[in-house]
Amino acid sequence: MLRIMELEDVQVFEPTSRQLEPACGHPAPWVTRGFTGLGRLCQLGATGLRSLQRSVGVEDWERIAVYVSTSSGHHARLHAEQEGAPEGDAGTFQAHLQSLVSRMLKVAGVRQEPQLQKVFSGEAGFFLALQEAAELLRQGRVERCIVGGVDSFVEPQQVRQLDALRLLKSPANPVGFVPGEAAVFLLLESPAAALRRKASLQALLDAPRLRAEPFHRKSGQPALGMALAGCIRDTLLAAREHREPVGLVIAGLNGDAYRAQDWGHALVRLRTEGLVEAGVPEWYPAFPFGETGAATGPLGVAMAAHGFARGYAPPGVALLWVGSDMGERCALRIHAPGALQD
Repeated sequence: MLRIMELEDVQVFEPTSRQLEPACGHPAPWVTRGFTGLGRLCQLGATGLRSLQRSVGVEDWERIAVYVSTSSGHHARLHAEQEGAPEGDAGTFQAHLQSLVSRMLKVAGVRQEPQLQKVFSGEAGFFLALQEAAELLRQGRVERCIVGGVDSFVEPQQVRQLDALRLLKSPANPVGFVPGEAAVFLLLESPAAALRRKASLQALLDAPRLRAEPFHRKSGQPALGMALAGCIRDTLLAAREHREPVGLVIAGLNGDAYRAQDWGHALVRLRTEGLVEAGVPEWYPAFPFGETGAATGPLGVAMAAHGFARGYAPPGVALLWVGSDMGERCALRIHAPGALQD
């Protein structure tokens, strides 16, 4: 959990006192202080990779694929569109992000090149990476895959853009989100391979699905839950055999009223179809970590895995869904590791 604290060098308007006050967020200053842009993402990512190495002892990088989803830069584009201004160096920054994996590995002290590496974009990138990683494992092209996300919303320019877009939670906008930053990585392998080597399993991921609305967050179009309900339906109906009931929803809600409206409409549809029962508990990655963008998906998986391991996750399958301000909606099922023996 990252404690909310005042962010450096950025202020927001407080309407009651009519004064400026510091904006707040969930930064990780012991990791990222002094770093900006690509360097900040590299520091976050390298810290996450070192943590993964300590946990599972990653070796033989030459037989591993590394897939990372990171910042899409869409808020900068939305801000430029709103202000009628050019995007500045956003395009150059996005191009530099393609070197993120190799830079993170170098900072983390990894000397071997992975067999494959690829950078994906935005919240949906994690789910696309999962689909591609599953196919690599099915074909036997790699032994294991590292899939994760790294993102940050707490730099001053980002926070000012979010405030101008009225997406930032502030005294003047109580229904915005609190910015955060995070890096989360998962080590994936096929169930058969994991059982053969008697691996310590944390969770079983199943049926990542994506859909998209034909409009973005600032288009003026209402969020009616069509794409979100559709991708969740695709995920829950993907099981060919007995479908385990949803016992937990890990929801991509972040304090934004627009996203809450989207989920509300989707939930009505899903309950009407008998796919999600009333009273199912919900967990929110944004509550302890703030809005973490491309890291939200793997963060939700990690929350479920810890809940399974420590016995506080409710029985049944965990449903994870994530939304993007650019219209993408994504979902997957997360099973407790005991599901492999069922």
